[in-house]
Parts: sequence; structure tokens; C-alpha cells
Amino acid sequence: MLLCALCIVPIVFAASVASLWVAVVLVGVAAAAHQGWSANLFTTASDMFPKNAVGSIVGLGGMAGAVGGMLLATSAGYLLEWTGSYMPLFIISGSVYLVALVYRRPARSAPRARGDHLGVNNGVRTDGSEHL
Repeated sequence: MLLCALCIVPIVFAASVASLWVAVVLVGVAAAAHQGWSANLFTTASDMFPKNAVGSIVGLGGMAGAVGGMLLATSAGYLLEWTGSYMPLFIISGSVYLVALVYRRPARSAPRARGDHLGVNNGVRTDGSEHL
């Protein structure tokens, strides 16, 4: 996901390049990287949640994305009216994936007790029997 997020960063320059084709290439690379990001994000749900909850989680995520898209379209129009430039939108687009990647980083798991990897925790097995 880091590679996809990094491939989106150059979109920041799309509003300031002199050549139309350079802008098209920047937008194309960013769109391809977004698809890679999305594919990885959808598989993350199946890694983090039980099998019977994955559909609900992905559905809730899709709904949140749709609502976010509606709000972003409206706020992008206001931002364009206010600034008269696409530059703020490209800056937001180029940085939000890196911010999301930092936010999405899984927390460290709690350290295991000594011997826990063997099914033994402080002389007592996880099934309740004593370990000699």
C-alpha cells in the first residue's frame, strides 16, 4: 500500500505542468495507484474480521466512501470558487493516502508471556492443565 500511496504523490504537480500530456500521465498513474490501493484495502477487511462479518464491513466502508464522495464533490466546488485553482485539490489528493496509511497502521500486538508460544503460560497450559 505504501507503493500505491507514493505513486499518487506526484499528482500534486498536475495543475502546474506546462504540457497537457504530462498532466494526463500524472492523473493516469495516480488513478492506477488508487486502484491498487482500493484492491489492497478491500482485502484488508478479510484479514482483520471474521468471515461472517466481512460483507457487512465492506458494505459499511462502501457506504462511508459514497457519503464521503458526495461531501467531497460539494466541498471541492466551494474550494474551487474560493481559490480559483485546482492546486489545493491536487495537494489534498496527493497527501491523503499517506495520511491514511499512517492512520491505518496496525497497533503493535501485546507482548506474549514467557512460554506462551508453546501453549504454556507461567507453568499453566492454556487448556487449564498444569505443565511440569
